[in-house]
This record gives sequence, structure tokens and C-alpha cells, in this order.
Amino acid sequence: MARSNGSRAATRQLAAPQITELPLRRGVVSHVGRLVEVPFDLLETEHWRTYAAARQITRPISDAMFQIGLAKRDAAGNLRPSRAAVLLFAEHPAGQLDSKCSIRLFQYKGDQIEHGPSTNLARPPITVDGPLILQIQRATASLVSALATGVRVGPLGFEIAQAYPVRVLTEAITNAVLHRDYRAPGDIHIRVFDNRVEVESPGVFPGPVTAGNIATGGSHPRNRGLIDHLREFPSPPNLDAGEGVRMMVQTMARADLYPPVYLSQPDLQREAVVVTMWNLARPTVWDQVAAHLKRHRTIGNAEVRVLLRTEDALRASKQIKAWVDAGLLVVDNPHAGKRSRRYRGPSSTTASPLLFLLPRKTI
Repeated sequence: MARSNGSRAATRQLAAPQITELPLRRGVVSHVGRLVEVPFDLLETEHWRTYAAARQITRPISDAMFQIGLAKRDAAGNLRPSRAAVLLFAEHPAGQLDSKCSIRLFQYKGDQIEHGPSTNLARPPITVDGPLILQIQRATASLVSALATGVRVGPLGFEIAQAYPVRVLTEAITNAVLHRDYRAPGDIHIRVFDNRVEVESPGVFPGPVTAGNIATGGSHPRNRGLIDHLREFPSPPNLDAGEGVRMMVQTMARADLYPPVYLSQPDLQREAVVVTMWNLARPTVWDQVAAHLKRHRTIGNAEVRVLLRTEDALRASKQIKAWVDAGLLVVDNPHAGKRSRRYRGPSSTTASPLLFLLPRKTI
């Protein structure tokens, strides 16, 4: 029995730190509220002066931060700033906090990260440091620039340009900055692929938020101290109205794009939240077929499978049949077997134009 009691005691001892960390992990208690030994004069930056002027704060910085909740007295009675104060106003928060709290942008060629000896990075990664409001502004500008210069050529030679509402990109980055777990030893990662943009922030969803209810479950902020103060800057990136994700969904819908897709545990095998914004502003499959026909005159099942990103020949055949039924394609070699058939546009046919005045089925 003594052995059993010792085992239970050991379990309790091991569980105690986990119990302490659980509120931090779930966002009930914010890590950014903890005090740090950073001199106040390192926080009296241009960003603090801009913030103070907007709020009409005239007290000395240490007294002002104490009054607005960004500084408290430690156990010895010394006035110390919080981690939130450093993140909001220090020129280089990562250096002052000795932790990773920056944003890194990676742009890749293709739709996946290649882990072989040769990287498929389109250009060297960009690291964005500085106070949070500057990180959001610079990361958004860098992402917009990467998308504008990152035009790629599709599988059959058609240019694929990415176009996302800037407001949605800004919101995704802002959410990552404000709601990430600042205990986690990692930066925010923005990954740009040919067909999507991913924004990954360290930590799991706060409170009751899940990937399934994030657009409807209301606001459950992890880092209240950051949100309350960032919104007081002139032209803040956040309005703190609890409508950010819903705005993203509606804005993407108006732009004929997929809604943002969120993933976290258990779908991810790491403590992170990833939001993916898919590019549906690219040319449609039919646009790419039309461009291919201009260059090569005919197209077959194999090329259509490439465009549909599938190996399913039956799926490609059904799509081709829909185009034939709509009058967009005609069979170029009708006596060949189905697997060898080629298709061309009706404008290149020698048949009577009257044929194409007949009613057609629609796709």
C-alpha cells in the first residue's frame, strides 16, 4: 500500500506544474501579463510617444504604465513593466525578452515545401521584428509585395496570379500576433505557395474556441492586455469588435474565394493554429483549357487531368463531356478510341456554322 501511496504522491507532484501551466496554455491567464526586468527608458520609444499622444497621457512613462496596467510592483516592491509593454513599445522585443516573438515570411515555388537537398524557396525568408503594430504593418506589406511579384506559370503554361483582399491578409496577421501563445518558443510563420497563403501562430485555440466555431463562437481573447492597448494606437489594425473572422469569411466570399480554413490540434500534430487562405482568383480550369487550345489546337484527357489535379480519368472524361455538351469542345478525331480522343474548340471546325445555332445543354 505504501508503494501505491508513493505512486499517487509522485503523480500529484508531476501534475502540479501541468495544472499551473494549463490556464496559460488555454489562454485563461495571459503570459504577457508577467513582469520583466526591462528598464522603462528602453520602452520610451517613438511608438510609446505616438500611443501616449493618442491617449493624451502626460505622466512619466513608469507612472503612466502603472496607471494603465502595463506595469506593476514585484514582490520586492520594484515597479516593473509587463511583457505586454515590451511587445507593444520596445524597438526589438525579441532581444529584450530573449524569446521568439517576431514574424517570418517564406515564399515557395509550387504547392508544397520540398524537404530535399535543394530548397524550393522562391527567395530568402524575411524576418519582421519590432513593436507589434509595426510587425503587423511590415508583415502585411511584405506579404502583399510577395503576392504581387509571385506570379507563377500553371501546369500547362497559363499564368496563375494570386489576389486576396488586403483587409483579410491584415486580419489574419493581426489575429496571429494578438492571440498567439507567447510562452511558446517560436515565431509566427507566413507561408506563400502558388495556390494559398498560410499563417501559423504558436499555441492552441484559447478557451472554448475551436476550428469549427471560430467564426460563430464569439470573442475569447488570449492576450487581453495586448488587444486593449493596440486598439488605442492611431489607425489600429484591430477594432476589438469580435467580428474579425466573420469579416474575413464575408470578404473572401465577396471576392469569390474560399473562406479561410483553420486547423489546430488534434488535426495538427503540434501546438499551433494555422489559417489557410486559398487562391480561387486564379484562372478557371476552362480558361486554362482555352489558353492551351490557342497554342496546341487540341487537348486530351491527360492534359485535363493535370489541370484538375487528379489521376482520375473518369472525372476528367465527365468534365470533358460537360464541355462538349455545352458546345465548348468538339471531338477532333471521332474515329479514335475514347482513350486517344482529342478535342478542339468549335471555331476550328469545318462544319456548317448553322450547327452551332442549335440549342445546347449547359454545364
